Amino acid sequence: MAHARNTMRAVKNSILSSLARAAILAAALGLPLCAQACAKSAAPAAGDAQAGGKIIAVEAVHDFGTVTEGDTVKHSFVIKNEGSNPLKIDRVQTSCGCTVAELKTKEIAPGATGQVEIAFNTQGRPGDQSKIITVLSNDPATPRLNLTIKAKVESLLAFDQPRYAASKTMHVGDKETIEAWITGKLVDSAKLAIDQVTGGEDAAAELITKTEGDKQRQGVRVTLKGSKIGNYHGSVALNTGVEKVPRLMLPFSWNVLGNVEIIPRAIYYATGPQAGPNVRDERVLQIKSRLPDFKIKGVSVKEGPFTAVLQKPDGGVGFEVRVNVTDRSKLEKIATSAIELTTNDPIEPKINVPITISSGRPRMGPPPGMPSGRLMGPGMPGMPGHGGRPIPIVPPATSK
Repeated sequence: MAHARNTMRAVKNSILSSLARAAILAAALGLPLCAQACAKSAAPAAGDAQAGGKIIAVEAVHDFGTVTEGDTVKHSFVIKNEGSNPLKIDRVQTSCGCTVAELKTKEIAPGATGQVEIAFNTQGRPGDQSKIITVLSNDPATPRLNLTIKAKVESLLAFDQPRYAASKTMHVGDKETIEAWITGKLVDSAKLAIDQVTGGEDAAAELITKTEGDKQRQGVRVTLKGSKIGNYHGSVALNTGVEKVPRLMLPFSWNVLGNVEIIPRAIYYATGPQAGPNVRDERVLQIKSRLPDFKIKGVSVKEGPFTAVLQKPDGGVGFEVRVNVTDRSKLEKIATSAIELTTNDPIEPKINVPITISSGRPRMGPPPGMPSGRLMGPGMPGMPGHGGRPIPIVPPATSK
């Protein structure tokens, strides 16, 4: 028993001695013993002080309904702070320059409300419209609050053509027409007159009418010719005789194709790590023509480590040209080349198929300056073609 009491006394003295030393050290450093505990208890209070408010939109979507083009419609969105801390609005953004947002107050107290005033200019924006207004605040849960306005804008005077409808694709020698009719609230007041037509000699325009019930509807017809392979664009401008909309403009475009269709219209090769371990060096060009007696007289490589072999697909129509790389070490030393086809087509006696060598991702689609009407599809780089038998290349006839 005496031994146990002596042991307990020694432990007690050790604890008291440790506390005494800690007190002396704290006093020497000027620190209270509860400093660490006080800091921990104060941390939540500091976090609460830095927390933001809670933003709520009383009405997140507002529909103006049907409005008239040219009008500026306005609406005030009400936002509320349902948090216990002040809600601070940093800024307001709109998805379109036609929409202006004005913030009435940049700080909203807990439980209070604020307003965001919206003005939407409908000029030049016919049809169904939807615009987004974004409110950026210090709400940690919803730092970006989206508000939406909607409207159906009725035109005063406009063409009924949807976007991209005034566009045609044709072959050399063909003709195409585009018809556009005017619509809008002031359509009965319009007296159309053609002011200007652009697009060159292959584009012409005339005024047209048609009967709808007991009324005559006015419009314009554009006639386009395919004289030469390429992409073209133009426009027709009409004077309307209406003071609020004195002029209407109809842009149009047309794409003229030749008789020969080549898929793909360009060849790509990747070098370096981009090529991958299982890279294929063969590319297959599939060639067809609208001409019944179409022939390829010759195939040649402009430059570089390539071979090109002309074939006739088994059981198929047209031709195939199989292009292969002969030496990949030489492939990295050039950037471009081409396969040249010599044909009996009077429009395209020589056709170049570009070859591009790149260490990056190959560009999809025709290269700059190439008519977009050349289709891309099966037989693109890396795709195997159809097997076939080689056929002799007939050289061009030489005059004696």
